Amino acid sequence: MPGKKSFLTLKRPQAVTQAVTDELRLDPMVDNVSRLLQNYGFRQVVLPASETGITGVHKLYGQVAADRMFPIAKWFYIQPVAPWEERAPMRHEFGIFLLGDDSSMAYAQLLTTVNHLLLSLGITGFATAVTSRGCVNCQKNYREALGESLGVVLNRFCQNCEANLEKNLPAVFACQRKECQAVLSGAPQMIDFLDESCRNSLVETLEIIDELEIPYVLNPVVTRGIAAEKIVFDFGLPATSQLGWGGSLAHLAAGRGAGAAPAIGFLTSLEELSGFLPTERRTQTVGRTEVFIISLGSAAGRRALALFRDIHGAGIAVREGLLGNQGIRGQLKEAQEHKAEIALIIGQKEAMDETVILRDVRSGMQEVFVLDRIVEEVRKRLAR
Repeated sequence: MPGKKSFLTLKRPQAVTQAVTDELRLDPMVDNVSRLLQNYGFRQVVLPASETGITGVHKLYGQVAADRMFPIAKWFYIQPVAPWEERAPMRHEFGIFLLGDDSSMAYAQLLTTVNHLLLSLGITGFATAVTSRGCVNCQKNYREALGESLGVVLNRFCQNCEANLEKNLPAVFACQRKECQAVLSGAPQMIDFLDESCRNSLVETLEIIDELEIPYVLNPVVTRGIAAEKIVFDFGLPATSQLGWGGSLAHLAAGRGAGAAPAIGFLTSLEELSGFLPTERRTQTVGRTEVFIISLGSAAGRRALALFRDIHGAGIAVREGLLGNQGIRGQLKEAQEHKAEIALIIGQKEAMDETVILRDVRSGMQEVFVLDRIVEEVRKRLAR
């Protein structure tokens, strides 16, 4: 049974606040999801019952980040959602959001977070499909090319798709009717009509997750999900079992009156994920934080993500704060709050030199190591 939730306002750097909850007691799986996401710097937000999904998250973001002194928010929520059918069980919608930034680094971090979350829960064998639906201008060019290429065949779309060709092109890709999918199979590929900005964003995102060795498939037509523009992705298992989908959701939020700040997210439900958890993982809990990774500057971001992957892959409990932090003091304070024993610091200089600063959080003593040696050194310090 859910425990009583307590609400509080946490001070963030530059005195910007975020509304969060400090308790979530549904079951061990939920507790693990919460702990794992906190390792990536995500905080749980509590939405009013009347404001669910991206609309509620976007409105809350507008309230707490109105002064834009702390523009980037990394949030997640787990919220009961009424079933579509009277006798259907209640489900719990689960969303992970990164707001205030839709750069390639932000997309890569969200993709990495979801990938590691699923693996840490014990879900394996899934595939990640990535593509781009472009911006409004890209979609306009594609719509014209679609008409020229398919001509009278467009009449084979269902009524909803015929209407959406003009007002909501991405919804056509999301249609699951076989007849509509058959029409699209003979259509030009959307990624061939991306403008320079959208093309560069997709290429750079793929380059980053390539560097991080995150497996993916560039699928020109990602049909699942309702993300309206830019990069979209989904995670699935063989035999079309869907684990969740994501992408840019700012356009969707703006259409519902929730503002137009950058917003990317991943959406699923706890029920969807729980069905794929190994039995032994359903009662295991995630341990405390041992290492906290601090990143300073954009060039250090890629190095820090790769370092997180290596430390996490070595079986060491690690957290990070790669986007939106306001300096080393704030991040060191966060490392202390999480009782991490070691902080690994990468700035612009370290990124260029392929080094990392290892700091003992309690004593303040620090040394510089080459990146190739850092996992071994961390193991030694933690007596692994």
